[in-house]
Amino acid sequence: MTRRFLVSRPGILAYALASTSLWLVLPATARAQGATPSSGERVAETQDADIVVIAQKREQALQDVPIAITALSGAALEERRIQTADDLSMYVPNLTLIPQASGNTTYAISMRGITQADSVITADSPVAVYIDGVLAPKLAGGIFDFIDLERVEVLRGPQGTLYGRNTPAGAVNLITRKPSGELHVDATASIGNYDSREFKLGIDLPALELGSLGKLSARLGGRYFRRDGWVKDLGSDRTADSRNRYGGRIALRWEPGPDWTIDYTFDRLHIRETPPANQLDTDFTGLMTAYQTSGRRKKLTFGYNADPAAFADGTKTELDVRIHSLTAEWRVSDNFTLKSITSQRKVYNNEPTDFDGTPLAMADFGKVNRLKTFTHELQGVATLLDDQLSIVAGAFYYKEKGFTHATGVFGLGTVKQDTFFNIDNTAYAAYGQIEWKPAFLDGRVTIAAGLRYTSEKKVLEDVTVLVNDVIPVASLDRASKRFTKLSPSAFLSYELADDINVYFRYAQGWRSGGFNGTSSTSEQLRTPFGDETVNSYELGLKGSFWDRRATIALAGFISDYKDLQTVLTEPSIGGVGFRTTNSNIGKIRISGIELEASVRPFPFLQINGSYAYLHIDVKNFVLCVPVGQPGCEFTNIGNARKQGLTPKHSATLGAEVALFDNSSGRLSARMDLAWRGETIGGGQAIPRRPLRTDLSFIPDYTLVDARIAWSNIPIGSGKIGVAIWAKNLFDADGSQFSLDLSNSLGITTKRYLTPRTFGVDLTYAF
Repeated sequence: MTRRFLVSRPGILAYALASTSLWLVLPATARAQGATPSSGERVAETQDADIVVIAQKREQALQDVPIAITALSGAALEERRIQTADDLSMYVPNLTLIPQASGNTTYAISMRGITQADSVITADSPVAVYIDGVLAPKLAGGIFDFIDLERVEVLRGPQGTLYGRNTPAGAVNLITRKPSGELHVDATASIGNYDSREFKLGIDLPALELGSLGKLSARLGGRYFRRDGWVKDLGSDRTADSRNRYGGRIALRWEPGPDWTIDYTFDRLHIRETPPANQLDTDFTGLMTAYQTSGRRKKLTFGYNADPAAFADGTKTELDVRIHSLTAEWRVSDNFTLKSITSQRKVYNNEPTDFDGTPLAMADFGKVNRLKTFTHELQGVATLLDDQLSIVAGAFYYKEKGFTHATGVFGLGTVKQDTFFNIDNTAYAAYGQIEWKPAFLDGRVTIAAGLRYTSEKKVLEDVTVLVNDVIPVASLDRASKRFTKLSPSAFLSYELADDINVYFRYAQGWRSGGFNGTSSTSEQLRTPFGDETVNSYELGLKGSFWDRRATIALAGFISDYKDLQTVLTEPSIGGVGFRTTNSNIGKIRISGIELEASVRPFPFLQINGSYAYLHIDVKNFVLCVPVGQPGCEFTNIGNARKQGLTPKHSATLGAEVALFDNSSGRLSARMDLAWRGETIGGGQAIPRRPLRTDLSFIPDYTLVDARIAWSNIPIGSGKIGVAIWAKNLFDADGSQFSLDLSNSLGITTKRYLTPRTFGVDLTYAF
């Protein structure tokens, strides 16, 4: 069978270099003073009122941006020991990022009530992730360990008129440290329970003067992390849910003249570790009753050794990501900046999953994804009329080609299903936004309007579905469909006082449709699911008070979705196993409130907190009921449909105390609490009522993290630090992910919170 994996190697970086070279021969007619800096700007490590972000493609104070945005500086990431995506979601209202049941290299993501938990590469995420402007397009292999970060920005609500990809729920911006041109070293060594070991290193090298060619700076960063799993696999000599990963980053900055900055980066992340521990919660088949569990267990028997043929490419969770990017910025004048961002991203991802959590081959899965993407984005930022008028415009090109091999073994090993397919997708977009700050009303009013045009072509091809290796049950040579959309946005903001702003924002988000690569019939394979559209309305207030010692950000929103994409789990044709397919909800309204606040009542004490509320009203969702069964009837199930991983209430609270800060260093203690209200997982289109009786019900839980650090201790020409930390300090043991597959496999499964982890960090910098 054909297994094409595309995007030719020659020409990708050559194209990027050629684009940059073309710019270099253009006349540089202006100077850099007062121009928009590159994305390596520094961030104040104090109050939210002082944090500078580039959410709108130019430097702005966080409190001035008319978007619901959470920004965490490098110091905040360190103080909270935020290392991965799921750490981040503790601190952002209405954001859920948790590892899926299939592995720790793929996340289920939910923002403002919109959830994507299927890692199939034919589905696009509702939340875009950018690393220095470079898109990480899929949930499959979309994990982002935080290596050498300067800050993180999380934008909630539709993004499109300022970003390369049109996303309906939001965007996550990861901004890395840039070369400084001065010698600097920062290193961290950590040890902890479960034989945890972690090493991080960052090196800034002195700039190399190139005479008339300017100067060249470099920064190197890397991280290695290893930890034993917390569940002993009684069926083998290994532990489940381990960590074994390393990553590195090379950043080069060439400044050929005062008006030019050219950044090249290479990122690498490699993971090879044992899969997570899924537990069998309920068994309706009567065949696995002896393996049912209640509550989190630290000893289980899995089937990875019993039936290795069930898994597509071995029994280790693997991920290899390699990213090349080239960013060129030309400050044409004090008021006009051009930027080109070009990238190539290559991903290999293997997800073996003993889904039933038993040594029996009732629900064992494997999935191999190979994905290669190429992006090129051109941006222009201009200010006119003495900064009264700001214009941002851009064009975006995206190409992705990929291959998937998915396996499933069911019925005590009597049925094996293999699915092979390729994708070949292309997207073009143009976007722009104009902001006007008229001179009347003392310049306190800002009016903005934006527009985006997107054209995407989705192609599914070379699909083969086999049962027991030889029996073809479905196939497809090629299916394609083009999706286009024109999306507007606008906002109005008013400065009530020097440090208090109110705003109203309207934005239309969009996500193109596609094809269901894991369908089990030829008809399902060739039938596309539709695109989705959201009209979002947001009213917000941001302010700093009490001589900037207190800040508040309050936002209320209503999102009206049409044809919202949702993943359904249905029995496979023939009744053995299951399949996941994308479908479209007719109409759904999601409303909510998000509050973030911080206060420094004393110079030595900082307190911060957040609260989020969600209400989901499904107005029209037509489904054939009973789902996946012969003789089903199309019915509008309305609010019988419940979105998974969307707690109605969630909150955080944190405090940091500086016990002393003098010439001998700084001693501080910090504690953070994150509470998530009850929700459900997934698996069933129509959950049971009341929700607490649903088989995928996830009770509310509270996580507490703590850290005591003595930092900035002088030693020679450098400084050292030591910190003692704990994650999940009080060892909460509830479930964080749950699936009800009773209609297809006769089981329900759960994935539980990681037990308490703790350790010591040693740091050195000069």
